[in-house]
Amino acid sequence: MHRRTRLLLILIALPLVMLSTATNASAQVCGDLILGTQAEVDAVSCSSVTGNLLINGANITDLSPLSSVTSVGGGLFIGFNPVLTNLDGLAGITSVGGDLLIFDNPVLTNLDGLGGITSVGGALNIQVNAVLTNVNGLGGITSVSGNLFILENPALTNLDGLAAVTSVGGDLRISSNPALTNLDGLAGITSVGGYLLIFSNTVLTDFYGLGGITSVGGNLIIGVNPVLTNLDGLAGITSVGGNLRIFSNPMLTNLDGLAGITSVGGYLDIDQNTVLTEFCGLFPLLDAGGLVGTYTVIYNATNPSEGQILAGGVCPVPEPDTALMLVVGAGVLRLLQRARRRRER
Repeated sequence: MHRRTRLLLILIALPLVMLSTATNASAQVCGDLILGTQAEVDAVSCSSVTGNLLINGANITDLSPLSSVTSVGGGLFIGFNPVLTNLDGLAGITSVGGDLLIFDNPVLTNLDGLGGITSVGGALNIQVNAVLTNVNGLGGITSVSGNLFILENPALTNLDGLAAVTSVGGDLRISSNPALTNLDGLAGITSVGGYLLIFSNTVLTDFYGLGGITSVGGNLIIGVNPVLTNLDGLAGITSVGGNLRIFSNPMLTNLDGLAGITSVGGYLDIDQNTVLTEFCGLFPLLDAGGLVGTYTVIYNATNPSEGQILAGGVCPVPEPDTALMLVVGAGVLRLLQRARRRRER
């Protein structure tokens, strides 16, 4: 078996069988399919794949022979395809029963061919796709039963294609996407069953796209986001089932966005945030006695004790910005004036 194929099988950790033991590709209903060459792709005439479908080949450029496939009962794995630029031949697929993994396709420019998929029964993993700028082709997916990982996609600028997703049954991890500017595409997600990890996204300034999340079943970890200035997008979260760790965010000045959290099932660790001075966002958690594990606050600009945070009280309500109010007021006045002129005509 090709070395890269073996590596991909290790990564997905699923018991795929070799093509020689799968149902014959000429049948209308196929079992497991491993397609390693363009010729193998060309030979497929399945209407459905009851097992796993693996597309992994050095010369695969055209998936149109797979256009008759409407469902994949197991996992759909598209990885290590050095000359594959699009997935248009997969447009007929509406459901994936297992994991959907798109991994290391260096010239893949879009995921538009996956626009028919509405559900993923396992994990959704988009990782190491060098020129992929968006995930718009995933706009039909409403839920991910397993993990949702967006990792190491250097050209990815937004996640708008995930706007229909409302729940993640497993872990949600957004990590090492150096061009990702916002998380607005995740605004529909209300719950994360596992951990939530936002790590090492070099131009990500805020988390407003996570404002719909109310609970995190596992750990909540925010680390190494060099231009992150606030956590306000996490204001909807009320409980964290595991640990809460905020570390190495060099422009983070306050924790106000954590003020909704009243229970943490593990430890609290706030460390190495070099300009962090405001900790009142932790008051509700400590005041409710909701921290189960240990309290660690070290190597920040200031490092208050639990007692000092409790003595400081809740975060003050910010005063309305006068300039902003004037701008908004002027805009409203213009709208009223236009409406009056229309009535006078």
